[in-house]
Amino acid sequence: KKHPYNDVVRHAYFGLQLSMGESTQNAPAIPKHPQSERDFFWLHFHITRLLREADWEEAQRLNDLALQNCQSFRFKKTFKRIGRYIRLQMRQFDAAMLDLNDYMDNHPVDRLLRTHAFAVLGEQQKAYTELDFCKQFREVKIVYDTACLLSERFIINGLPKTGLPIEVLDQQIQRKEWEALTLLA
Repeated sequence: KKHPYNDVVRHAYFGLQLSMGESTQNAPAIPKHPQSERDFFWLHFHITRLLREADWEEAQRLNDLALQNCQSFRFKKTFKRIGRYIRLQMRQFDAAMLDLNDYMDNHPVDRLLRTHAFAVLGEQQKAYTELDFCKQFREVKIVYDTACLLSERFIINGLPKTGLPIEVLDQQIQRKEWEALTLLA
């Protein structure tokens, strides 16, 4: 509120509002023809808002728009990572794996998404290898917590367990992957 014209501050403010589950109705509108860095900041914000609301189709549409128009390498990597997450949520596991194998970044979010995709596809050894990589990020709580949930849900290895029912684990995995994506991507 102190810097109403500083887009970085405004983006951070509305991002915090979103992560705390508060209203973001006063955020700038979705850019229809994104071109500037400012446009891509706000497009990213609206995509993460749609992900939070589990509106996968609209998030995918906006993410495709971003990938088609964005020239920034940094933003493009983020939008590609978001696309991987969306494909997992839409249960397009084979497509997610093709994309995850297309470009491999040693980014912890990519490793979490690969763990999830391999586990769902029944490739336990590959899921274990990816999960093992995630364990090195133990000091990054969101990564380690998500890895523990994936380990428990898909019976990958001996990380700490919560004892929660599968439905609750699935909800928590979705939420934690979203948090990791928005905080670390």
